[in-house]
Amino acid sequence: MVNKRIIIDDFIFDFYYEMAVNDAMNRVSKEGEKKNLIDISGIKNAVKEYAESIINGDNNPSFDETVNKIIEENNKSNKKIDAFLFGKIQKLINMTMKYIYVKYYDNPKIAKHFNKCDAPMDSYMMKFVFECYKYFFNEKPGYDKYKAWSTLENKEGEYENYQKAIDSIISISGLKINRIMFDYYYWSRAKETCGERILKEEINKTCDFMHKS
Repeated sequence: MVNKRIIIDDFIFDFYYEMAVNDAMNRVSKEGEKKNLIDISGIKNAVKEYAESIINGDNNPSFDETVNKIIEENNKSNKKIDAFLFGKIQKLINMTMKYIYVKYYDNPKIAKHFNKCDAPMDSYMMKFVFECYKYFFNEKPGYDKYKAWSTLENKEGEYENYQKAIDSIISISGLKINRIMFDYYYWSRAKETCGERILKEEINKTCDFMHKS
């Protein structure tokens, strides 16, 4: 028997998506751009198609294909968003997936597909992951912790190294979680310790607990 393909209800998806738009555009957008992003149906449809591909476990379209589709849809829209770079696009995709994961985290058959997803890259977590990586490996990961995530122009380099750093921390600490779960577990702690200034002693305590848990 072939399993029926899961389709996300449009009204439910809109709720997830608009929260992700707020995360991607809230502090880095010009007036009206947030509404324009919601209104460009081609971008929303591309993210929804990617989300359904993850939930159903076929990863088609892929993350890279989805990024390219979003760029294409933005460029041809009469509501085109200026400087809609990879940094904002990854935040839009990854935050959408983070919100959707809540629905499926306790369903092992579907939750395992989210292992293919990346963690959202933002300023708090960039600093937190950077310091945790230094704690565990006594060296710096391959990205600039003060780089503005919204200005990233492509996936190669900083973004990929950020994801790899998370994987390395998960592995060495023995955590049985994926990248999205890591973001859920530690985002609030990252905000506390990497907000106005970096509290290295508190981060080290978190890493020590992480390693023992």
